[in-house]
Amino acid sequence: MIRLGFLLLLTFNVLFYAEAQQQRITLKAGESLKDFKARHVYKYPEFASSKVTYTDGAVTTERLNYNRLSGKMEFIDKKGDTLAIINNSEIRKVVLAKDTFYFDKEYVELLNDAAGLKLGMTMMLKLVDKQKIGGYGAASSTSSIDTYSRIPNQPNFILNPKADHVFVLEPTFYFGTRDYSFGRASEKRLLQLIPREHQAKIKSYLKQNKVDFAEREDIEKILHLVKTLTTDQAHPEVNGKKTAN
Repeated sequence: MIRLGFLLLLTFNVLFYAEAQQQRITLKAGESLKDFKARHVYKYPEFASSKVTYTDGAVTTERLNYNRLSGKMEFIDKKGDTLAIINNSEIRKVVLAKDTFYFDKEYVELLNDAAGLKLGMTMMLKLVDKQKIGGYGAASSTSSIDTYSRIPNQPNFILNPKADHVFVLEPTFYFGTRDYSFGRASEKRLLQLIPREHQAKIKSYLKQNKVDFAEREDIEKILHLVKTLTTDQAHPEVNGKKTAN
């Protein structure tokens, strides 16, 4: 029995054209959405068998996909309609194919678990520009979005069919606790989560290195340091020999 709450999603009558440079994605006026949804809107090209764990411990198996435009988990019902889960607060974890998502106000994908310090990420399509189609098919950039009938990045927003729309895939990183409570990745959040005995070394590293908490590579280096400190504490060695604790 399907336990998922759901919301019927509307289909956009537009197609997206992907540009490789800087992960910019352009929605071309008058084109269809089908191919783009499979390649860019959804986490996977097809809905994948997924295990859903609820906060009360119950577990179900469904065919799901993650929508990067709305930030929702979706499934397809027996009628072939695309539905979005709405009882998200009852869900603890979703194992979607090879990826694991935790729900904490939003779905956060788990990237790394370094000695109890979790690294999570959301990857969303964000609108960055709209280009109206002018004379002879030329597109001109405009900051106005008054031709939208609904708010961008909401599940059912409608786009102007006579304009190109430029999106970018934007990652946001989070640090999580042992019980998978996530907060935006930052120096303050990091120091709140690591053991007090390691904070001096972490502060020293941050002072000597420019760390951008919006860059995964920088964050991974911090996680490696935290893991090293924790491992050294658990297995202290001197000249290759373990010492008494």
